[in-house]
Amino acid sequence: MLIAGLVLLLLPSCLALHYDWDLEISREEGREWLPVKRGGPEVIISKSVLPHPDTVNMESNNNVAALLHMDRLYVAWRTAPLHFAGPDTKLYVVSSGDNGTTWSKELEVFLGRDLREPFLLALGERVYFLFFEGGTNPVDFQPLGLFRSERLRPGEWTEPELFGHQGEVVWDIVTENGTACLQSYSGDYSTPGDAQDMGQLSLYFNCTTDGITWSPAGRETVYKGGLTEVGWYYDLSGNLWGVARNEDGDDSGWGSRTFFAPASDLSAWEWTEEESDPWIYESPKMFRHGKDLYLVARTDPGGPFWTHDNPLLNSLPPWEHHLADLVNYSFRQHGTAIWRLDQETGGLEKVVELEGCGDTAFPSIVRWAHFFMLGLSLLLFAVYNPPLPPECPFLLSHHIVTTTLTEPVPRPRPPPPPH
Repeated sequence: MLIAGLVLLLLPSCLALHYDWDLEISREEGREWLPVKRGGPEVIISKSVLPHPDTVNMESNNNVAALLHMDRLYVAWRTAPLHFAGPDTKLYVVSSGDNGTTWSKELEVFLGRDLREPFLLALGERVYFLFFEGGTNPVDFQPLGLFRSERLRPGEWTEPELFGHQGEVVWDIVTENGTACLQSYSGDYSTPGDAQDMGQLSLYFNCTTDGITWSPAGRETVYKGGLTEVGWYYDLSGNLWGVARNEDGDDSGWGSRTFFAPASDLSAWEWTEEESDPWIYESPKMFRHGKDLYLVARTDPGGPFWTHDNPLLNSLPPWEHHLADLVNYSFRQHGTAIWRLDQETGGLEKVVELEGCGDTAFPSIVRWAHFFMLGLSLLLFAVYNPPLPPECPFLLSHHIVTTTLTEPVPRPRPPPPPH
């Protein structure tokens, strides 16, 4: 079984129900919901654990995507000799109609170059697989183009076709009430040690109702600077909230930035603070439960990323300061956690730390409902290093694991203080 001891009720129209579930939960007065882990993580894909005999996994298995659609669970991932770019990279898609007890091979992609950022998108009865093609230089980030393929029938997909613009990278896609929107980025990516090559990226926010034709949700470019990966979701009023990774830097500094955009113009991003949060939230993804919004991202226990209050590093030119921060960050161990977003202040409160040791990132989230309650269960797919000794040495091997979260018992909200 994919998740031992867990019985799922799979609903064909579960994507359409998400908003209704959350609206109903939000009307429950006097309750506060708390994400709770159910059991420990379970490895489903690694160099030695294959979901299907016709898949060939290498040392690094990461960049995972998952989708629950019409009673089938789809999982896609990248496999390669290393996490870094190379010509031997493959992407796989498998699916299961029995909650992960058995898997069918759906698709294998090999182009002789690096392949990353797989996404699975469902609109109506159609399922699409999206990814980007990169280069072969292991020390450079070289996105060349976006590709998509449509599922025609079990195990048969259209040939990957180009879409978007050259060098574009899709980071997150959210579907709500029949419309899918994606956040993507492109531009000149920062090269360590290059004083001129920082903050030269553009962010885009496009939407579709058919998975083929994408149009800007307002202005064509929503931001230009150092942001790349953005975890985002809607509140129940249709407003947009997001947490963006600011690794390349902009006039607010480095780290992360939180923003809000009104439902009337999802391209009009408003920052909650003028200065970047020095703590960086990499591989960010968000989800909603009731009226609450949550962030899933990489942790940095030895942080913050931006040492903005270090007098010695502050005496250096900004690009040298950033290079020192980037090197220090790269050699630290990281994990994965969940934060609740405060929609009044834009602040983040950590609520769940997920097990793991080493670099854990690139989560994908699948949601379903228990048959006995309106609530949230998440099947969280994340990339984990193998189990390591307490000192956690750095390894380049990755597993893909599942962690189940649920809110079995809502916490009573404390009464207001007396006046």
